[in-house]
Amino acid sequence: VATGQSVALRASVADRSSHDLDLGAGRFLGLGTSLQARDIAASGAFTSRLSARLQAQMSVAVDRSLRDYSAPALSGTVLVAGGLSAGADGALPGRFERNATRASAALLFRGGTHQLKAGFAWTWTSHDITYAAWRAGSFLFGSVDDFAQGRGAFVQAVGGQQAEQFSINSSAFFAQDSWSPRSGLNVFFGLRVERESWPTGGVTPSAEWLRFTTLSNALVPKLKTRLSPRLGFS
Repeated sequence: VATGQSVALRASVADRSSHDLDLGAGRFLGLGTSLQARDIAASGAFTSRLSARLQAQMSVAVDRSLRDYSAPALSGTVLVAGGLSAGADGALPGRFERNATRASAALLFRGGTHQLKAGFAWTWTSHDITYAAWRAGSFLFGSVDDFAQGRGAFVQAVGGQQAEQFSINSSAFFAQDSWSPRSGLNVFFGLRVERESWPTGGVTPSAEWLRFTTLSNALVPKLKTRLSPRLGFS
C-alpha cells in the first residue's frame, strides 16, 4: 500500500449445532428437534489521504446467515385436558438464509475544531426461506380417555407456497460533524437519509382473503424516506 493509504481486512466464521431445543412457553418440549446455524462475514476497508485535511474512505462487506430447524418424524400429539404434548411441534421445520452485501464511500475533512464526514451507503439483502409450518399436522385429543379410544381431531395446514426468495435494497446519504469546542469535550451532529425498496411482484392475489378481510394480500406498503438525526457528546 502506498504512503498515506491503508487497508483493513476482517473475516469470521461461526458454526453452532443445538439439539432438544427450548421452544418457549406453551410449545412442545422440543425433544428430537435440532438447529444448525452458520454465520460467515468478511469485510474490507480502504483509506486514502488526499491531502493534509482530506481523506477518502471506502468499504465493502458481505455476510451470510443460515438457520436450519428440524423436527422429529413423529407427528405432534396434544392432550388438551392434561396440557400434555409429544412429537413434533407444528411450527417446525424451517430453513432461513440471508445474504447481504454492503458498500459505502465517504470523504473526511478536518478543519480547525471540526471534523466533517459525508458519504453514501448501499445495502443489498436477499432472503431464501423454506418454511412449512403446520403442514406435518397435529393430533388433538381432549383427554387421556379420548386418546385411548382414538377419538380426536387432526389439524393440518394445506395450500400456499413452502419456499420463497426475495430481495430488499436500501441506499442512504449521511453527513456528520465532530466538534471539539474545548479540550476534553466532543459534540457530535449527524443526519442520515435512507430509502428502502421492497419486492413488489411474485404474490398471487387471493380473492377469498380479500372477500373475508377486505385486505389485499398483494398490497405492498409505500415506503417513505427515513430521516435519522443524531446528537451526542463525550
